[in-house]
Amino acid sequence: VHSWNRRELYVNAEIDPSELSSDTFQTITAALEKAQDTDRINIFPGEYIESLDISSLDDIELVGQGEAKQIILRNVGREPGIKVVAKTRFRLANVTVEATPPDEKTKINAVDIMQGTRCLVEDCILSCDGGAGLFVHGEEDDVATRVVARSTHFSRSNWGVRVNDKAEMNIDGCTFTICREAGIQAEDGAQVIIENNKLFEN
Repeated sequence: VHSWNRRELYVNAEIDPSELSSDTFQTITAALEKAQDTDRINIFPGEYIESLDISSLDDIELVGQGEAKQIILRNVGREPGIKVVAKTRFRLANVTVEATPPDEKTKINAVDIMQGTRCLVEDCILSCDGGAGLFVHGEEDDVATRVVARSTHFSRSNWGVRVNDKAEMNIDGCTFTICREAGIQAEDGAQVIIENNKLFEN
């Protein structure tokens, strides 16, 4: 998931508009619209109310500049906080993603990974009221979805991590608290390696 020659873009919700430039933005969405394959988007502390679709980019990174609790992404409406729907590579680090559905009947997830994506999630905080912190969907056209979650805190969700049929996942050094249905749920046919995790109040 790593490229030696990444272009760097920057997002700062609190930046003065006069300081915006070709590589500095107020929203993550604006940065993604200008991003190219292999770019790294550096996100400064602040609250970002937007839902992100990473599907059109390959080998992209979203990296918080600071502690995850300082960089908060909150979803909009019926969309998950982050959706990745493509045979792409993606890294998410040092970011909090909180998803809240608009009503009790709507089921969404904080982060949705599907359709052959290769993804690394590390040092994040993921929570979703009514869905999963991280939902890993199965294969598309015989290409398995493969996800690694490392040193991430899953909290206040129905499921911390939910892994669907034919998806592959490694969960290492993560913490799960107050996940009402299960901290980790692997459907029949999922391949999940679980190491060095802690579960509380699940």
